[in-house]
Amino acid sequence: MIRIKDLCKSFENNNVLKNLNLEINDGEIVVILGKSGSGKSVLLKHIIGLLKPNSGSVFVDEHDMGKLCGRAYFKVLKSFGMIFQGGALFDSLSVGENIAFYLVEHKLCGGKFFPKSGIKKAVKDALKSVGLEGTEDLYPSSLSGGMKKRASIARSVIYQPKYTLYDEPTTGLDPVTAMTIGNLILEQHKRLNGTTVVVSHDIYTTINIADRIALLENGIIQVIDSPKKFMSNDNQTIRSFNKIIGGNIDNIVFNDRKI
Repeated sequence: MIRIKDLCKSFENNNVLKNLNLEINDGEIVVILGKSGSGKSVLLKHIIGLLKPNSGSVFVDEHDMGKLCGRAYFKVLKSFGMIFQGGALFDSLSVGENIAFYLVEHKLCGGKFFPKSGIKKAVKDALKSVGLEGTEDLYPSSLSGGMKKRASIARSVIYQPKYTLYDEPTTGLDPVTAMTIGNLILEQHKRLNGTTVVVSHDIYTTINIADRIALLENGIIQVIDSPKKFMSNDNQTIRSFNKIIGGNIDNIVFNDRKI
């Protein structure tokens, strides 16, 4: 479980997060929705411990991420998979080497020892799970934007993290590819049986993958609810999202999810 309590973060005179509170339950998909520059990625980096708060706390399984350091921090960090907005693949490594990177470096999968002899098969299975079979010997420069996103997902889920974090996974993608990535997030969530946190400003993908949607605005979580109840809220920003989808949430559901 992730518990965020009274989280504050400022950069010089810019107050980004202002006493923000949020709880993310085990096993759910929470999408943190907001406009560009609202602090979504900053919040995500606090959850994984890449940023330290000015005040307040982020607890992951009762570990205070802001106070962890050294071995204690890296022990908790191993329970996370992070998919960065740009993919963050290593250009000098092949796709297969990128996917295998964590297993080679840490020899862990699901928190347990993983033998070197099993890495090749694990890489093939991970690539198959994201629809990239046979790309092991390619390099990131030869992949399309959507393929890079899928490869970065494979690299993060191969070691079976408990928490999977996505930073704007559909940014820069055409609608059809964005839909594919949304479906892939759902598939990997079910396969890992873990907890998924997504930050996004893509209302279509958000509605289709979220168990709950949280609106981050003015430094706090203004609204958090199931997709249908969220979109029924009278918040001005949510009304704007409703205009984007034409005001009928049922028209854009393609995953047969109960909303």
